[in-house]
Amino acid sequence: MSMRKLAAVILSAVITAASLTSCGKASQSSTAQSGASQSSFTAYDTGVFTVSAPQGWCAAPAPDTLKEYDGKTNPNQVYVIKNGKSADDVMKYPYIWISYYQDADKFVSAESMYSDSQKTTADVNGTTWEGFTYTSSGYPGACITLKEGGSLWVAMFVLEHGEYRIDLNEQDVKTVLSSLKTKQ
Repeated sequence: MSMRKLAAVILSAVITAASLTSCGKASQSSTAQSGASQSSFTAYDTGVFTVSAPQGWCAAPAPDTLKEYDGKTNPNQVYVIKNGKSADDVMKYPYIWISYYQDADKFVSAESMYSDSQKTTADVNGTTWEGFTYTSSGYPGACITLKEGGSLWVAMFVLEHGEYRIDLNEQDVKTVLSSLKTKQ
């Protein structure tokens, strides 16, 4: 079997394993107050942190591409996909790829890799996330971070996919980011 074919088989197996458990660790639906309106969301537990996926979004495990953990998923990362039903939907819809670094110094920004990067910020309930926007393979994206003590939250966005879009300032994105809580 060629290396290219083997890599495709392994990637397919990782995505399949992730999709079988996607949204599977979600707890019961809750209701969150956001401004004047109420919206339903589902809490998702990675084992390291929890996040809330608003109604119409799906939280799904992110594959462990470095095989640092069990070779299937990384408990320090999660996808939150608008319109998604499983991890496979990162190929169809915009999403947020959230990573948690207990040691902020281990994070290396990819900003210098993008010739069109521009500084940006996002205000999330009075907390400022800082980062940059960019274009990758024709898709607009963003990377914003929030340092808390010695740890760091990183939110990478695919902002558009086909006719579907998300914005750093939309309420659903703010709900996702403000819901992040470590389990320590």
